[in-house]
Amino acid sequence: MASEEAYVEYRETLSSMRHFGGIRFQLMTVFYVATGGLYYAVTSTGVDADEKRLVCAFGLFLSIVFIIFEALINRYITNMGKHVPQLAVASHLEQRPNLRFLVPLLIGTVYLLVGAFWLGKGKLSPGSVWSSLMAFMEF
Repeated sequence: MASEEAYVEYRETLSSMRHFGGIRFQLMTVFYVATGGLYYAVTSTGVDADEKRLVCAFGLFLSIVFIIFEALINRYITNMGKHVPQLAVASHLEQRPNLRFLVPLLIGTVYLLVGAFWLGKGKLSPGSVWSSLMAFMEF
C-alpha cells in the first residue's frame, strides 16, 4: 500500500512539474503580447516624450516582473524535482542530463534583453540596447 501511495505522489509531482513548465511558456506569450502593445505605443506618431518615457518605464517594470516570475517558477520546479528521486528510485529524472539551468537562462535572457530595450528608451538600435545593458551592469 505504501508503494502505491508513493507512486501516486510521484505521478502527481511530475504532473505538477509539467504544469508549471507549461505555465512558463504561457507567461512568455502574455509577455510578448504586452511588449508588442507597448512597442506599438512607443513607435506610434503623435506620442510625446513624456508618454514615451512612461511606456518605457512600464515596459521595464513588466520585464522585471516576468524575470521574477521565471525565477520563482524555476525554484518551485527545482524544489519539486529534488523530491521526486525519493519517490521513485529509477525515475527518468535521474537519467536526465544536468542542463536544468539552460531553459531558465534562455528565458531570462529574453526578458533581460527586452528590459534593456526599454532602458534604451524604446529605440531598436543595437547601440542603445548595448549601452543600456552596460549602464545597468555598472549600476
